Amino acid sequence: MLLQMLLALFEYAGRISWRLNGGDAPLFPLAPSSHWFLLNPLLYCRLPQPFNNHFEQFAAGKYYGLTSGIVLATDNHDVIEAHKSSGQIEDVLLAEGLLTRVRHLARQATIPSSEAIARAYFEIDNLPDHQPSVLAPESYTVQKYWFATAITGEHLLAAAALGLDFVPPTYEVLLLDAIAAHRGGDYRKAVLYAAMSAEVAFGSVIDEAYERIIASPSDVRFRIIALPQAGGKSVRKDPIYDKLRGRSDFNISIHELSLYVLGRSLLVEDEGLYQSAKRLYLTRNKLAHFGELPEGDVSQVYTLDSQGALAAIGTTVSLFAWLGEPADFPLPDTRFTRAKELAS
Repeated sequence: MLLQMLLALFEYAGRISWRLNGGDAPLFPLAPSSHWFLLNPLLYCRLPQPFNNHFEQFAAGKYYGLTSGIVLATDNHDVIEAHKSSGQIEDVLLAEGLLTRVRHLARQATIPSSEAIARAYFEIDNLPDHQPSVLAPESYTVQKYWFATAITGEHLLAAAALGLDFVPPTYEVLLLDAIAAHRGGDYRKAVLYAAMSAEVAFGSVIDEAYERIIASPSDVRFRIIALPQAGGKSVRKDPIYDKLRGRSDFNISIHELSLYVLGRSLLVEDEGLYQSAKRLYLTRNKLAHFGELPEGDVSQVYTLDSQGALAAIGTTVSLFAWLGEPADFPLPDTRFTRAKELAS
């Protein structure tokens, strides 16, 4: 049992979904080199200054719940003394970084990304013990999306392994932002973010492949030349790639450019998905250039409602899968179902 611990509480405007086991450790490390830990959310109700939190034991030893914040803890003497003397500690960035990493790992798009609306600090002599609750009735229901993306102990351990400097891929962040916008009823933003995510994903994958090609310029499929530079140096480039990549046209990325660099064309391999991707790009262009979608025939664009935005997000998830990128993003389902059925 640890003694003389400093706790840092962060409360946010949104809610965070958790799925934890009664046997999980009371503290989860933030990183191997950090003096700070995440206090197990199952213990929040036992703190002298708890914020909104509620957990139900939906199956033997398994808990699901929502909290309005997180609690970090440290027993490091130097950190505690520094806080007593000046109040200057590193906990704010640590909290933000943890939420970024678990959002990436759990795919919980609704995790608060803004600054905490409230912060508090206090010391305790002993960590509280987990007190098992009664088993929830079989009729206990949960929202499917929050349950599917709930943070687990495994996610927290994986977040620590990623390290404090981890930055998730931009296209994954944009897709999560699209899902969060859909959950918040902002369907315009959901469609725009989904389109941006798809564009960035194709650009990133193709650019990474091109860098590998330039590093080993022996593949006869490419037209790599050495261009003289100042100082007698030279740089290797493929002018055909530069020409294609310089065209800010997503339709080229999913057909000609991907065929040239990746050896694969979305048009050739999956024409249905190709047409959906073109529809997403056209919708994005209409919104970006005119601010509105055309009246009348909307068959060529994604409508700015729940169904249309959901289809746009689904298209981006499918494009991730086609590129060979992780595509395990639960769609923003708002339906409820019995927790016992989801746990089985």
